[in-house]
Amino acid sequence: AMPTLTNAAAERGRALQRLLQQAAAKLTGKYGERFQQLLHEYYFCNRSVDAVCAEIGMALDALHTSRKRAIDHLAAVLLQELQPALAPETPPQLPATLVERSVILAECQSALRANQTVLLMGSGGMGKTTLGSRLAHAWGLRQVCWFTVRPNLTDHLSNLLMQLAYTFRQQDAPALWQELVAAQGKVNLNVALGLVRYSLAQTGAQPILLCIDEVDLLQPATQVEHAQIVTFLQSLRGLLPLLLIGQRITIEADHYVTLSGLSPVAVKQWLLQAQLHLAAVEQLQLYSYPGGNP
Repeated sequence: AMPTLTNAAAERGRALQRLLQQAAAKLTGKYGERFQQLLHEYYFCNRSVDAVCAEIGMALDALHTSRKRAIDHLAAVLLQELQPALAPETPPQLPATLVERSVILAECQSALRANQTVLLMGSGGMGKTTLGSRLAHAWGLRQVCWFTVRPNLTDHLSNLLMQLAYTFRQQDAPALWQELVAAQGKVNLNVALGLVRYSLAQTGAQPILLCIDEVDLLQPATQVEHAQIVTFLQSLRGLLPLLLIGQRITIEADHYVTLSGLSPVAVKQWLLQAQLHLAAVEQLQLYSYPGGNP
């Protein structure tokens, strides 16, 4: 029998708890055992704060400080265990049609086919990810590596390399994947670029399209890991078609596109496609409030 939604959710919760306990058991270093004990008493045994303080002999202020450090260490071990970048990411679901973007779409396709780097920019809600997804689907998803920057989760160069290596591996070009696995995800930047060149030569006439969404979340001026990603992306210019998506991007490119709001005519067309029949004054209001932001 199919489990109910409640039972399925509870089972996912138990699975996550097991993963957390397994990760906590692998905490090492000077305070590894203390962190293990704190996490076990505070979270896994669900004891009160006073009881935990008494059990491990720690003052309340020291307990909260140590708890935060323990969580940080646990998060690092858990991410290492789960390797979220190993799960292939796919572009978001497409709408049936795009309104007033056909010219931009054609320009981007032409630039990408010429192995250029395209920057797709615009304020929130303008449809950057939607347009990028349309470009990815038109390219052929099997030849697309889609990667979304998520702070504190996938904002390390190793995450991006793993995702790219996985895509190459699917194309029978496993050199980068094998090197990353052997080096446990830590590969010299020059070595990685060399393996990317080698892998591209193995993939044939249709190159891999690398799409990076939320690039504006990278802070290379303050985050060393982010600076490594930006350096790697800049080094890929001319090697493979590269689509960078974000609100404000400072990376050099060959083709720049800034999406703006839809025109009143396009808003009317969009409403008709959605089978929403509004009076002319209502259409004008709908256009005016967000300034044509779809």
